[in-house]
Amino acid sequence: MNLQNLNIVITGTLSQNRCVFEKLIEAEGGTFKTSVSNSTDMLILGEKPGKSKISKAKDLNIQVISEADLINKIYH
Repeated sequence: MNLQNLNIVITGTLSQNRCVFEKLIEAEGGTFKTSVSNSTDMLILGEKPGKSKISKAKDLNIQVISEADLINKIYH
């Protein structure tokens, strides 16, 4: 999956340190953001995600995927 020009936010606890995912997203051409906004393209859900980020993403019709979905899209 090409993350080129996508603004990506993560919520919840991931399997690895968040900085690992930040580097992965940037290596694939995306931009890591800390909050959901109109410019967000994708929200990645970890364990115990923040309900406000999920709610805002749904209100803005932002794609919401799991950590596993992100990994599968990049490597398969």
